[in-house]
This record gives sequence, structure tokens and C-alpha cells, in this order.
Amino acid sequence: MPTQLVHPAPAPARLHGELLDFLGCGLSIHVGACNRSGEPQVVRALALRIEPDHRLSLLLSTPSADGLLAAVGEVPVVAITACQPSTHRAIQVKGRGAELSAADPAQWPERLPFKHRFLAEIEPYGYDETFADAWLDVPPEQWRVVTFTPTGAWNQTPGPGAGQAIPLHEEPAR
Repeated sequence: MPTQLVHPAPAPARLHGELLDFLGCGLSIHVGACNRSGEPQVVRALALRIEPDHRLSLLLSTPSADGLLAAVGEVPVVAITACQPSTHRAIQVKGRGAELSAADPAQWPERLPFKHRFLAEIEPYGYDETFADAWLDVPPEQWRVVTFTPTGAWNQTPGPGAGQAIPLHEEPAR
């Protein structure tokens, strides 16, 4: 079994305003991680929350996320790909220091607005609330949370500029 060296997560820092704006729109978000053997796991996120310290928290559902949760328990490194359906704009954010926790429904008021913003993105293409419900509605007893410190962000929108790093943090005032 290969040994993986995982550096500790840096202290969280204020995320760049453009990234914050993008993460707040109606996104389709997929989360990826690998276990110690390097086997990849990918799952759809139900919602995303930006913590006061600018770490990112993702609401996931079991049993579909069980493999990813186990992988993060072994190697606390994650990557998300967030895509805006109406524009195909996509950003990948990688991070370390991932922590797992149960989800308290009272602490996830973002879930419904997240779903409604996603629905607003897909309705022009003929998808309705039934689709969004099937995609994102999961009973609270199946919710789990992965919280991580972002360490990098990249443009993943197809076309020129795909793969280029984008600003992750605000520049300090001088």
C-alpha cells in the first residue's frame, strides 16, 4: 500500500470576492477524494456553505457518499468542481485538512436557497422542481458534512484558459 504524505492545511484565509460570488450562485458541485490506495471517489454535493473562517463545508448524503467519506477519513484531501449550468463556467477548488461531521439540519439553512438557485439555473433547459428535488432532496438523517481549507483554485471552463490557476485569496491591503 503506497504511503501518502499529506501536508497540514494552511490557516484559513479570506477567499477572493469573485470566488465567493461564484460559489454563491446555483451550482452543480461534485466532490472528489482518494483513499490511501489512490482509489478515487466522487459524489454530488447537496449544498455548500462558506464558513466564517472561509473554510468550505459541503453537505453530502449517505449511502452514496460512504466511499468518499471513508477516503477522506484516510486522506484528508478533497477537490470540488463547481459548475454553473447556464454558462458552463466551472471552477475546481482543492483543499486539505478535511474534517468529517454529522449534519445538524438547523445549521444548514443554506440547503434550500442553494437548491432554488440551482433550479433557477436549470429551468430554462426544461428541468423542473421535480428534477431538482430528486437531485438534491435527501432526508436529514442521511446528511454528512466535509469541511476543508481551500489551498488552490483553477478555471475548469472548457476553452481558452482552462486549467489556469485563479486567485484563491484576497490580496492583503497595503
